[in-house]
Amino acid sequence: MRKLVHCGYDFQIDLSDGNSTALFFDKPEEYRHFAYELVRQYDGEDGNFVLSEDGEEIPFSDNLVLVSDLLRFGIDDKKILNKLQSLLKAFAVSEDMFQKTHEIICAIDRYAEDLVDSFQYQLRYESIEAADLIKLLNLRPEYDYQNELEHLAEYMNLFHDICGIGAFVIFNGFSIYSDDEISLLADDAKRQGHAILFIEGNSASSYRPISASIRKLIVDKDMVELC
Repeated sequence: MRKLVHCGYDFQIDLSDGNSTALFFDKPEEYRHFAYELVRQYDGEDGNFVLSEDGEEIPFSDNLVLVSDLLRFGIDDKKILNKLQSLLKAFAVSEDMFQKTHEIICAIDRYAEDLVDSFQYQLRYESIEAADLIKLLNLRPEYDYQNELEHLAEYMNLFHDICGIGAFVIFNGFSIYSDDEISLLADDAKRQGHAILFIEGNSASSYRPISASIRKLIVDKDMVELC
């Protein structure tokens, strides 16, 4: 079981694969404090959150993605691209691709040697490695999403499939997406096998009833946690 807890609250958030939870705060300042601390700890600072799996604490950076701005995110996220580069480098020297990679590098070497020999100034050339070739190609994931909701779903699926990260925190998703769209995101997460935590700065009473498949937690004005 993967879970997120905070020492200031009695509840725990189940981030096991396929689960979705909506956490509502009635007090804006309490939401702000909770969200701010979570973001700071995600960025590597000390905090009171603990992310764990089967009783063992695990690092945020390798196991959690925060989607703090639903108007500005992309499938060319740096973490996705870095992991993709690592996978491509390994694939380029695999049994299936080794010969083709070697031929391309040899061709580039010959071109560089000709360029050096023909240039008016004396130059030095160092042969490139497979990693250099992959970086030069600047390969990026490409998906044909039709709208903003599909974009977010693809974003999470890419992180899950390429980076192996299966837990996502989405801030103020209920303010951006309709209840039906939130349900679609939760259903897709369940099919894909990752977890979503929606954190909302408005009272749950501001929204229509949400899908029964999404666990609802409310921190009310008296700081009482309700399910």
